[in-house]
Amino acid sequence: MTEDTANTQTLQEQVKALREELNKLNEQKEEVFAKRNEIGREISKLIGEIKALKDERNKLT
Repeated sequence: MTEDTANTQTLQEQVKALREELNKLNEQKEEVFAKRNEIGREISKLIGEIKALKDERNKLT
């Protein structure tokens, strides 16, 4: 019975370590996703500015 208990404890420790690693990876994923969204918003803003400048240029020509 002690061998089963030791195996169970070892498995529980492995599961705990894997969960911690998974949580770290999830945090990294969320950070990358947030950066991607921020960059996407910045690109959209710049595209809008370019369109506005083109419209202004076209009105002058």
